[in-house]
Amino acid sequence: MKLSKTGIAILVLFIIGAILFTKILTEHEEKRKIQDFRNKGISLISLISLYPIKDYGTDRRDFFLKTLTEYTSREGFLYFFVHHESGQILVSLAPQDLAFKIPEDVITKSLYTMGLTIQTFHPVGSADTIYEFAKPIFEGGNKAGTVRLGLKLPVVLPFSWERISLLAMIAFFVVA
Repeated sequence: MKLSKTGIAILVLFIIGAILFTKILTEHEEKRKIQDFRNKGISLISLISLYPIKDYGTDRRDFFLKTLTEYTSREGFLYFFVHHESGQILVSLAPQDLAFKIPEDVITKSLYTMGLTIQTFHPVGSADTIYEFAKPIFEGGNKAGTVRLGLKLPVVLPFSWERISLLAMIAFFVVA
């Protein structure tokens, strides 16, 4: 069976259209995921900063840590720090090697700003993008400390099952 030039042209146009459609869907999904991710990070760090600094002590820490890991396990949890107002680390949940890969300017900005801080950075020697959410803890109107949360954005795959099935349906209707 020979394909005519018109048939080949239509097939080529369909393939190019499918590739462009997949690219647009992937970009849209990535933007939506980043916005959802940022919103979840903001909500989580805002809730965490409501805990009084004494709740990060050893006797109450277990309940808090269970809550934290439950809500961050799907979001690419990387690290969590609670700093005293002096900058001393009270709680550290981070792999030892990652703690040293966080740029100093990111740490400084998180510790010394008086409101919600969202920063992105690439750890030294890595291409991964890390989002750091930080917010001060206030007690009695005074800054008592800072909480910092590092999350890694989930990967958006260009050929997800949903996208492939959508392209298959479109192809079916075009061919039909």
